[in-house]
Amino acid sequence: MISAKRQLLASLAILGIIASVFEGKIFFLQLLFSMLVACLVDGLWTRYDTTQWTVPKSAAISGLLVGGILLQGTSSWIVALVATIAVASKHIFRYNGRHIFNPANFGLVVAGFLQMSADAGLLQLDLAQTWWIESAPSGLFALEFLPVPALIVALALVWRMKRWDLFLTYIVANTLFVGISFWMAQGLALSSAFWTAFTFSNLTFAGVMLIEPMTTPWTTRGRMLFGGLVAFFTAILATQPLIPHMTVVALALGNLFVPWIKAREMQWGKSINTSMTPKAA
Repeated sequence: MISAKRQLLASLAILGIIASVFEGKIFFLQLLFSMLVACLVDGLWTRYDTTQWTVPKSAAISGLLVGGILLQGTSSWIVALVATIAVASKHIFRYNGRHIFNPANFGLVVAGFLQMSADAGLLQLDLAQTWWIESAPSGLFALEFLPVPALIVALALVWRMKRWDLFLTYIVANTLFVGISFWMAQGLALSSAFWTAFTFSNLTFAGVMLIEPMTTPWTTRGRMLFGGLVAFFTAILATQPLIPHMTVVALALGNLFVPWIKAREMQWGKSINTSMTPKAA
C-alpha cells in the first residue's frame, strides 16, 4: 500500500499540474523551483549529517506547499528563502530526535512576519506588492477553483492516517472558539460568527498541515488536546490584527506544546510503541 507521505506528495503534484493549466507556466515554474530548492537543501543537509544520500520526500512536500501558497510571480529569491527556512527548521529545532515544527508551516510563519516587517517599514523589501500569504490558506494552493479537489485530498489523508480525532476536534473547537471571538470582538450575530469561523480553507488546512504525523501527539487523547490548543490559539490571535496569518502561527504555537503532551501521554500509561511512530525523512 502506498504510504501516506507518498500519497500526499502525489496529490500535491497532481493539484499543482491542474492549477498550472489554469494559472500558466509561471505558477508551474514557481512550484518546481520551490520543490527543487527544498530538496537540494534537505539532501545536502542530510548528506552532511549522515554521509548518506536520501530521497527527500518530506522536503518535496514542503517545497510544493510553500511554492503553492506564495503568490504566483513571487521573486525567486523569496521563494528560495522561505523554502530553505522551512527545510532548515526540521534540522535545527529538534527534541528527542524529532523536529518540533511542521516545516512548511514554519517557513510560512517566518514569511508572514517578514511581510509584516516590510509593511511597517522595518525592512526595505517590497514584499507587499510582490507576494502574500492568506490569513488562512484557502484551499491547498490559494486558488478559487481548487477547493473541492483540495478538500478531497485532505479528507483522504485524514482517513489514510486515521486522524479523525485530531481533525474533528480542531474543526469543532476552532468553529466554537473563533466564532465566539468574532461574536465578542465584531458584534456579529452568534450564528453568523460561527459560520464565518467555519471556513472551507480550515477543512483543507486541518487535513493537510495540522495532522502531519511527526509533529503531532501519539494518542487520541493527546491529539484531541493538541487540536483544541491550536484552535484556542487561533481564537486568541483572531483578535490581534497585528499578528499576520493567524492559522499558521497558531499551529506553530501548538507544535511547541507537543513534547509536553507526549510526556503526559507516557504518564497516562498508554501503550505506545514509539518504533511504530512516523520516522523523519
